[in-house]
Amino acid sequence: MMLELGPIFRALLRNKIGAILIAVQIAFTMAIIVNAVFIIYDRSQQTKRPSGIDEANTFFISSSGFGDDFDIKGTITQDLEAIRALPGVIDAIQINAIPISGSGWSMGLQTEPG
Repeated sequence: MMLELGPIFRALLRNKIGAILIAVQIAFTMAIIVNAVFIIYDRSQQTKRPSGIDEANTFFISSSGFGDDFDIKGTITQDLEAIRALPGVIDAIQINAIPISGSGWSMGLQTEPG
């Protein structure tokens, strides 16, 4: 299908305000697209940075109990002892937020009290 550009250009030349509005719309759309591409590229570069955590050797388990008499502290202690006893395990700890999981608290740190 051959697109006839002549009539389109003649119509735009007769209506200059319409042509200006189309040019502004195209410029605005391009600005949004270029900014979106830049943001996507920047975020993808940030995810490629090393996290500083030994991700290949880090994992988590979750412990849940049933009943009113469930001893959470005793269960955690037993679980940690069992994990530490496994061959190849360097250490095991109990935490309330998983590193680089996208969840948890966001708190600022200060060098001075107050």
